[in-house]
Amino acid sequence: MLDYIDEAIGTQEDRDRVKAEALAVRALLYFQLVNIYGEPYNHNKDALGVPVRLISDLTEKNIERSTVRYVFEEVILKDLLEAARLLDPLPIMRKNFRINQPAIHILLSRVYLYMENYKECIAEVEKAEKQGKNRRNIFSDCKERENRKGE
Repeated sequence: MLDYIDEAIGTQEDRDRVKAEALAVRALLYFQLVNIYGEPYNHNKDALGVPVRLISDLTEKNIERSTVRYVFEEVILKDLLEAARLLDPLPIMRKNFRINQPAIHILLSRVYLYMENYKECIAEVEKAEKQGKNRRNIFSDCKERENRKGE
């Protein structure tokens, strides 16, 4: 999907949202894989992690395992930072099973935490918290609707 999203039909905002969500999901999955099959980043960055395939071309054979450092720095971080760049200017979409801005920043904070980059970790938590404050209180909304029904 990422190989062809720039030529897809739809508005630029729609393409940016889809691309950002796909990048964030890919980063999440590589984050999970490298933490299961590789050594901890803060223990041995140069240990073997997982094979990395970033294009949909299936003709490439025998993909070698990349280092934990490469997976974290060149795949996970780059994907999440690009996803944040694309998605942050757009309105926050709050739907089930969709990646949104707070989710990206929360995942970025976790990645920075694993990398022991505490300053960036805190900055990403603060971004997620700030974006989360814009949410309406669901409980209050339900109570308000319930009160209006009785009128």
